[in-house]
Amino acid sequence: MIQIKNAAELEKMRKAAAISAAALKAGGEAIEPGITTAEIDKIIYDFIVRHGARPNFLHLYGFPATACISVNDTVIHGIPSRDQKIRPGDIVSIDTGCKIDGFNGDNACTFACGKLDLEAQRLLDVTKESLHLGIAAAQAGARVGDIGHAVQSYVEENGFSVVREYVGHGVGKELHEDPEIPNYGHAGRGQRLMPGMCIAIEPMICQYKCAVKTLKDGWTVKTCDGGLAAHFEHTVAITSNGRRRSPDPRLGGTRMDFVKGQLVRSKAGRDKTRTYAVLDVEGEILALADGSHRTVANPKRKKSRHVAPTATVLGNELLKSDQPISDAIKAYDAEHPF
Repeated sequence: MIQIKNAAELEKMRKAAAISAAALKAGGEAIEPGITTAEIDKIIYDFIVRHGARPNFLHLYGFPATACISVNDTVIHGIPSRDQKIRPGDIVSIDTGCKIDGFNGDNACTFACGKLDLEAQRLLDVTKESLHLGIAAAQAGARVGDIGHAVQSYVEENGFSVVREYVGHGVGKELHEDPEIPNYGHAGRGQRLMPGMCIAIEPMICQYKCAVKTLKDGWTVKTCDGGLAAHFEHTVAITSNGRRRSPDPRLGGTRMDFVKGQLVRSKAGRDKTRTYAVLDVEGEILALADGSHRTVANPKRKKSRHVAPTATVLGNELLKSDQPISDAIKAYDAEHPF
């Protein structure tokens, strides 16, 4: 059964997706030669828990980790391991999510360890663009087949192939809800998209043929021919005036919806470059505090277009008083100088 979310539930979905995307970004930034996939998984776990959420992949259907980390010819569901070290030139797909306030976020991205050869880089670029085309097709009144057709057409035009056995899905109170969202299909067919639906669009694309196999561990899915695979995913809300997506973990050209607790930096005015925490979102107006110049009792009100989003979201418990906000911003600014 398809679950339609109301405005309050969509706000909770945005928060979960923002934390999930930020955790994914933290994992991606940790990728370097010699790091193990288990170490990356621990970084993601710690990030999610630190922000007041729960890793929703951990123990789901028996999966033993916070993130699926899939390297090179592993398509999805790679199990993090202390024995698997990342090497220069690897492509590393991370798929993770979290649950907070009763709702789930789900995001994936394929990262490069250093410089890639031209074909590997092209695979990543085509897969990411196919995701954006799928998102563009996800409009109220369109059909699920429109998404799959947009992804499949672009991928196959570029000489790659779409995995058939695994697809996207609805997201909400459960991580996996109806409907299924295939990355292939025919335009104008399938379930009609309605305002209030939340779906995970996640192209899984192979360098050569689309045939895949599952290893004896029951989880790891690899290409049958040993070719590379890439995987990108956003959680998308269908609204009456379009769609909203979860933040791009690399913040590359993707609109970001602001959520309570998110850290932002001013782009304009006398406070330009100052970091704030979002206390409230009222349409295009954000209530902001930094714990010193602007307090919880006297927040600054600023238009969202005048601030730059970050991928850091503070837990609700930190937003109750000025000192925790101030401490969190100081720590962020120390790690991310303007």
